[in-house]
Amino acid sequence: MSQNFVTNTPPSTTSGSAFATQTDDRSDALLTMHSGAVRPPYAKAGTAWLKNDGSPWVLYFYDGAQDVQLATVDPVTHVISWNLADSYDPDLAAIAGLSPTKNDQLVYRDGAWAAVPGLLSGLRNRLINPLFYVDFQAQNTGVTADARHVVEGWVLSHSNDVTTQTLSRVTGDSVPYSLRYAVTTGSDPSLAAGAYAAIETAVEGNDLADALWGTANAKPVWIAGRVMAPTTGVYCVSLCNSDNSRSYVFEVDCIADTWVDFEVEVPGDTAGTWLKNQGIGTRLRFCVAGGANFETAADAWAGGNFLVTANQANGTETNGNQYRIENVRLSVGAPVGQDWIGYNNELLRCQRYYQVHTHRLRWDQAIAGEVVGQILPMPQAMRATPTVVIDQLDAINMQSINVYGVSSYSMQIDYGGSAAGGASDYRFNVRLNARLI
Repeated sequence: MSQNFVTNTPPSTTSGSAFATQTDDRSDALLTMHSGAVRPPYAKAGTAWLKNDGSPWVLYFYDGAQDVQLATVDPVTHVISWNLADSYDPDLAAIAGLSPTKNDQLVYRDGAWAAVPGLLSGLRNRLINPLFYVDFQAQNTGVTADARHVVEGWVLSHSNDVTTQTLSRVTGDSVPYSLRYAVTTGSDPSLAAGAYAAIETAVEGNDLADALWGTANAKPVWIAGRVMAPTTGVYCVSLCNSDNSRSYVFEVDCIADTWVDFEVEVPGDTAGTWLKNQGIGTRLRFCVAGGANFETAADAWAGGNFLVTANQANGTETNGNQYRIENVRLSVGAPVGQDWIGYNNELLRCQRYYQVHTHRLRWDQAIAGEVVGQILPMPQAMRATPTVVIDQLDAINMQSINVYGVSSYSMQIDYGGSAAGGASDYRFNVRLNARLI
């Protein structure tokens, strides 16, 4: 402990000089924070102490049974982040007839008080759609092609000899949904060196900028979640930067067909190029299998695109194999539990990357070929200027449609009718894509 140690002072055995020394120590202790790598052995219920053996420092309150995290302290930037949302008013809870847990919040919603799990005080989990709720394209029943989104922000990623592999959203165990990678037909018991299979997502650089990766002040991140593997053995998780030139791989020891919880601290990378803008800040990949070309040592940053270690099991070796993940978190500075920010907030986050809108325009034409235009604002500013795809639903007396002036905030569409003196009617879907992956 960095603070002065406070000892007992037995009156019958303590001399005047010893008493003076112990009094000075006690005064010094009162002016300093109890700190170190672990809770001090003399801590009583009500003791606050600072875990300062790493960065960031973590401030805890000992309640007599366990340590409750109060805040994190960045010793480089001198910023304190308080976890004030990890609490609730017990009197209000009693009035509302609720029994929240220590990580719940009380919120007033739909005319009544409710206990909401997790924190609403800030975006602590940096992953997009981590509970897999949002699915703009209705593809959650299964995708088979590489780089296809099963739910918003999460894709199937593979390059192997499996004939059919399917990534789908299924009922979860500890949360409503999990993602399932299934080998359907044509298993791959002997992986080629360049083969791999994974579930992948990405974090925008703006959402990871405070980690300061690529600098001398790089901060650690925590990766946590749950995995169920088809076989007993090691299944790897990896991080990499936008151009796949820096990678970090760690191992998760799995038991066949059993949910395994993991929480891993990944040190910040002081090397490489890490985007801190609207590009890819990092990719996160849950590896089902990986060939020799993608192997590296565990628990260390390395130059190159790596997915697995030499210990990685081959989850694609048998038809019917299923690999699942759920409740995945990526946080900077300190680990977090389930961090649900609410469906509407998550929907807005996802609309930064992909949007689908249905529109209809109907007008009476005075002259043949009359053009009518409208500006379509976007409910959420997109990450970048999106690509635009228009799917026609119904068209009456229509000759042309032109899209222009597309930005991350709005777009303009001009419609041209084909005959004078009649009504023109056009109904269509607009799909806007500014995804990271």
